Order: sequence, then structure tokens, then C-alpha cells
Amino acid sequence: MSKPQPSASALYKYCDIVTALKIINSQSLRWSAPHLYNNPYELNYLSDTDFTAQQLLQGLCQEALAVLFGEAEATGNNKLVSTITRWQHDSRFISEQEAEPVLKQLLLPMAQQHQATVNEYLQQWRAFAQNIRICCFASSPDNAKNWQRYADNHQGIVLQFDNQEPSLSPYHAVNYGQRPIAATSLQQQVDIAFGRRAAPQPEQLHQLLLHKPWFDEDEQELRCFDSEATTADSDDQLWYKAKPFQPQSLTNIYLGINIDSSDKKHLQKLVAKAYPQCRIYQSELVSNSYNLSFTAI
Repeated sequence: MSKPQPSASALYKYCDIVTALKIINSQSLRWSAPHLYNNPYELNYLSDTDFTAQQLLQGLCQEALAVLFGEAEATGNNKLVSTITRWQHDSRFISEQEAEPVLKQLLLPMAQQHQATVNEYLQQWRAFAQNIRICCFASSPDNAKNWQRYADNHQGIVLQFDNQEPSLSPYHAVNYGQRPIAATSLQQQVDIAFGRRAAPQPEQLHQLLLHKPWFDEDEQELRCFDSEATTADSDDQLWYKAKPFQPQSLTNIYLGINIDSSDKKHLQKLVAKAYPQCRIYQSELVSNSYNLSFTAI
């Protein structure tokens, strides 16, 4: 009996039996809009910025004051930075109290312009998040947390797909961070205003859906993206689609330790008929270890 090794050229789908049977019978995977994953730590089409128009003006002003009177350096390259650098060199202001009203007057039109740009960007983001569809996978079949969370506490299965399957290419690794991200942040907009970074582009929007909290890092999630035109007034609980995959791309199936014997037999019959190339493995505990091994059946 052979034992498979996790493959860098494969995507692994953890699921309970009910979901597994839907996938196997329909030869399709469900792709969902971000909000349907019900994760409060991730962005979706309702997500907003982390600042108000007044906070943006104040943020720009505080940054300028830090350059004029603090240790911050004017590292950008635009008219605003040139003006503040000249004022700093000429000792234009004696104190922050003197400088702040002048700066606010100078920066108000810029803050208003940036706010209009932010509003336009948010419209792009919301349209994108409304129409994007995501399908989630893992990078290995022996992830204990994924077996518990997504495969019904080892009663479900893992489906292994060849990553050359056209509908699953390209795929992207999720990044895990200590702090949440916003559709756009105050610091990002301040950096844009001071010429330290370029404004975000529409083709970069999917990057916002590749960020999850640090405590999910052991899931090692991979994501594939597709899109589907959706109207804003439609039922947002229906923003998903079933997308077919080529039957030959389903290469292996891993059965959970606690899988029901009748479910196991039913799966074997279905797979033998519809996916003759697909191998089935039974997961087992490794003696004196928290690891899993897989044996062909």
C-alpha cells in the first residue's frame, strides 16, 4: 500500500460529507463573494476606510508638523513636500501653534481632493468585492486545524486537485498579519499625499482579499479568484456560483479518521464510476504523534 506526499502542484479542499457529495456529483466547486465567508476580520463590499474627512485633514497636518518641528524627514517628492522643506529651512514658524492654522488652510484643498479620490476608490472597491468570487484551498492534506474546522472534525474528506486545472489557475497564498487592514488607511493616504507611495490601482484590489489574522496562519490557505457580474440591488446572499472543473483534475481523496462507514462506501462507488483516475486514501493517526498518515484503500 502506498502513502502519498503533499504536493506543491496540488490544491487541497477540506469539506464535510454533504459538501463533498455536492462537489463530486456536480463536478463543480462553489465560488463565493467575500462577505459570504462570514469572517468579521476580512474585508467585503461593505468595508470602509478607517478615517473620516476631518481625520484625513488632521493626519496631513500632523505629518507636516512632524517634519517642521520633529524628527520626521520630508522623504516624498512633490509640491507639498517642497513647500514644507522650504519652510523648515527658512524657520518659517516659531511654534506648532503658529504653524497649525496656516497648514490647515494650505492642506484643506488637498484633503478635500484626496477625500474625493478616496470616495471614488471605495466605489471601485465595493464594485470589485461585489463581483469577485473566491474558492479556498489548503497547501496540504494533513493540516489538523483544517480537518477540525472545515472537514467536520475528521468526519469529512479532503479533495486533491491538480493545480493545472484551468479553473483553478492562478492561485494565491494568503498573508497573515498582526493588524487588520482597511480598504484604504489614513497612513496610506498621508503617504500618498506626501509622495511616498503611489495611489492603489484597481488591478491590485485582490491583494486586499489575501490578508487574514495571525491566529489563522496554521491554515496555510490558498485562494483562487474569478468574477461574476452582480447588480447592487440583488440579494447579497446569492452572490456565489458553481464553477465546473475537469473530472481528471481530481486526483486524490483523503477520508477522515472519523468518517462514517456508510459514507465511505458511498463515496467509493461514486468515485469509481465518475473519477476512475482518482485514488482514495484513509487517514490514520501516527503512533505516539499528533500527525496523520494516509493509506491507499
